[in-house]
Amino acid sequence: MTHLGQVSRAVSNPKKSVKFSRDILNVPHLYAFGNLAFFDIEGTRLFLNESEEWSAEESILYFSVVDINTTCNDLSENGVKCSHQPHKIHTHENGTEEWMAFIENPNGRPLELMSSIPLKS
Repeated sequence: MTHLGQVSRAVSNPKKSVKFSRDILNVPHLYAFGNLAFFDIEGTRLFLNESEEWSAEESILYFSVVDINTTCNDLSENGVKCSHQPHKIHTHENGTEEWMAFIENPNGRPLELMSSIPLKS
């Protein structure tokens, strides 16, 4: 195995989810086929498929961002609900901080933002 190739995610409204992923999250849209949509996240494909049901055990998607506070503010200004504001979860021995925030997709399901903030010199 070389890398994670694709992640599948169930959505209730593909058109709304495409608009959210492409226009709000700025994830590059590859193509759509019927009620399926495909995006590229740094070489890993995100596959959105239409379904009214999804498993509560379906993994949360974690998006790495450079500046978690700015990203969360920008998304909030675009109508995205930030259910958990940016907060530090860990400081490594070298001083690098790990930060997380939760936002919600159009189905009200969580997406995680994560950011590593290096020690300031």
